Amino acid sequence: TSTDITVWKGNKIEIYEGDIFKEYPENISFFDFIYDKDSFGALQIEQRDKYINTLDKYLKVGGYWALEGKHLNNGSLTSGPPFHIDVSVIRKYWIEENYDIIARWDNIYPEPEGSERMQIRFLLKKIK
Repeated sequence: TSTDITVWKGNKIEIYEGDIFKEYPENISFFDFIYDKDSFGALQIEQRDKYINTLDKYLKVGGYWALEGKHLNNGSLTSGPPFHIDVSVIRKYWIEENYDIIARWDNIYPEPEGSERMQIRFLLKKIK
């Protein structure tokens, strides 16, 4: 792997940390699983395509992408960050012919009463 990637190793897992917008050719179709906790929702809208296209190169066909983000009560897709994430956003950026939605979880963490958002998670599977 590249010298500007940090690899955290456990018994049955390796976590790679690097610049999300830099391409690492040695990692093309290398990963079985991508876990995104609030990264996508924190990106400016104009950065989303590059982010997804870069990570998509690293995920093997048959691999999984877990995406977690904020579901805002106002449903605004343009105010943020954090930006609102719902199934329409997932379909827009991932579900064309390359991914299936395997699961969806709403309100995965308790939010304070009166909160104007909830945490939402999707599990996607790369099919092409």
